Amino acid sequence: MSKRWPEHLELRYDRRVSDDFLSLFVPGGDLSVLAEYARKAPYPIDLQFRRDIKTDAQRATLYVGTEKVLDVHRDGLSAVRFAGHRTRGTQSGFDEIGSASVAFRELRPVLDSLGLYLDRVIPPVAGGSAGVEGAVQSAVSSYDSLERSMLDREFILQFRDDPTRRRILSEAGADLLALAKSAPVPGAAPERLGGEADLIAVDGAGDLLAIEVKPRNASTIAWAPLQVIVYARLLSRWLAADGAAVEILRGVADQRRAIGLLTPEAAIGDHPSVRPLLAIQRGIPERFHDRLATVLQHLAENDVVEAASLEVYEVDLAGRLRLLPH
Repeated sequence: MSKRWPEHLELRYDRRVSDDFLSLFVPGGDLSVLAEYARKAPYPIDLQFRRDIKTDAQRATLYVGTEKVLDVHRDGLSAVRFAGHRTRGTQSGFDEIGSASVAFRELRPVLDSLGLYLDRVIPPVAGGSAGVEGAVQSAVSSYDSLERSMLDREFILQFRDDPTRRRILSEAGADLLALAKSAPVPGAAPERLGGEADLIAVDGAGDLLAIEVKPRNASTIAWAPLQVIVYARLLSRWLAADGAAVEILRGVADQRRAIGLLTPEAAIGDHPSVRPLLAIQRGIPERFHDRLATVLQHLAENDVVEAASLEVYEVDLAGRLRLLPH
């Protein structure tokens, strides 16, 4: 077990990167252009930091929709290496950047090639299938909203070991999977529920939102409440177990604020609660909405307490949310 992992904890989340790595992306930093793409480009673009608690591996990822178009990996004490889009990298000019290690002090000569690559790869990725759900995610997580501010996407907890992960995921979702089998809706019930939330956010009261995002034509909309309830349960479990949880989340927020992707008003409370939130692209077919309402009613009738607090919103691409009755 790595010394970075607190022995008393079964699960933890902490994606705060080191100060010197962060300094590359803040205004005036050599890679600050990546945050500018996230703030200004007319596409669903986001920049997020990633860190493995056990190994301390760190990276920054530029997303277009739900796809990664660029990873910037910390490589040793004072260098980075780049990784391009999994299929479009070569044809978009990523080979001119390459994946060799680049020292912090030698980044400036790479910037022209990096910008050219991004200008080539972003439009086709945004126009593909990943752009649909990603555009909805970007609308939901619009960072200048006073009602909600996105902290992280692809939120996932790390676990002490794999048996612990399997046990906790089972404990979080076993009752929901059992109820799904008896839900009076057509189609096969899910056999497993994952632990990776599309988004986590903080609301205007300082509480946390565990968010599942769905395009309007996703056939799995009916089962989305089960998944987002699991996310909320996992996040709540970590908050209750880890005395440093609020400090960690505030640190994640501070780093996002430092690169200009979180407003100063966004603040996490001292004792935040967690609410599940389902955001569906505007124009959901009536049959999908009816099945969703049926599943929520089935959960409530069987004493799933989170079903009462689960909020379902219809979202347009401007980020406007409309609460859907259920």
